[in-house]
Amino acid sequence: MMNGTFEQLRAAVYGQAVGDALGVPYEFMPRDTFRCEGMTGYGTHNQPIGTWSDDTSMMLATLDSLIANEWQVNTESAITHAHAISMEACSSMVDVLRDGLIKGIWPQELDDEPLRGMPRDEVGSSGFVKDTYEAALWCLANTDDYASCVLAAVNLGDDTDTTAAVAGYLAGIKYGFDAIPAQWLAVLRGRELIEDVLGRTESAWH
Repeated sequence: MMNGTFEQLRAAVYGQAVGDALGVPYEFMPRDTFRCEGMTGYGTHNQPIGTWSDDTSMMLATLDSLIANEWQVNTESAITHAHAISMEACSSMVDVLRDGLIKGIWPQELDDEPLRGMPRDEVGSSGFVKDTYEAALWCLANTDDYASCVLAAVNLGDDTDTTAAVAGYLAGIKYGFDAIPAQWLAVLRGRELIEDVLGRTESAWH
């Protein structure tokens, strides 16, 4: 993971799953018609608290595929999303993570526009990959801890689970596993599956 450690991968995986689960109850709700302040259940999909979506399912399946097939190119996104725009976003994400992990430089600008301080109403939060990617970076640039980042992502509305999943992945890596609120982890569903995939990943890592 670009000179990273297994613990950074654990933080990324749980960071995504928790962000995803925070967003599931609010998916498709327009911005500013609700307020997410913590982990809750039911809502849009009538699912119990701590339930994550297909976003985390695909992440775990992709990780499983990488273990089995030893994929090592940015085209990794083609496992689930083979469109050129998706692969370009994947490549850009790798660059963001590389700068953050190796150089300690996290995104402040996107396409020559400053992210920090960009008005919230200029940030898209639809399911389009570019909107999701840019919204996740905006949340990371305008908050200072994991919880604030993923809550900001959910509260953008619309594709709440996906935006918070990507933002949570980034924030997990930036701030570490211990920064994820324990009370959110405690109610996260499917942890045995996550631990199974992580365990096999750790074995393959070594």
